[in-house]
Amino acid sequence: MATSTISTARPAAAAAPAPADMFRTHARRFQYLSYAAIGVSFVHQAASLLLFSGSDWYDWLAGMGMTAIVDFSLWMLGEYLYEARRAGRRVVWPTITFVMATLVSIGLNYTYLYTHRPPADRLNENLSTVIAAVFAVFVPLLIGVCGLVRAELARWQTESAA
Repeated sequence: MATSTISTARPAAAAAPAPADMFRTHARRFQYLSYAAIGVSFVHQAASLLLFSGSDWYDWLAGMGMTAIVDFSLWMLGEYLYEARRAGRRVVWPTITFVMATLVSIGLNYTYLYTHRPPADRLNENLSTVIAAVFAVFVPLLIGVCGLVRAELARWQTESAA
């Protein structure tokens, strides 16, 4: 019995995406990461901030609106601060606002996480406090850094096209 060799054509190597496509791909990924972080942070902050609200629907709406403003300002101010500093502009008030938004976000996220820690018989109290603090800092910083990365990717795309 003769053996036949079946040969198939090798698939052509996939064309590498153009650099502009890579910039868009990464920017889109960081945008999705921002949305995910904002969503998580929003839930934590809104739950904390609504403790300060009345029981009327407009009190709750205002509390949720304030929460959304904090997270979206982190993201947008991150992008703006990157570009403004690159342009050599003074950015005193935007920087103060960015720092305040970061502190508010950290504080509200920490409040939620600290008050919802697992009982001490399930997880050491000190360890759960440290975990609450780490995530309370990480998520708001991630939101701000995603804005910085997106601005930097846009700058790199422009520079690479030139």
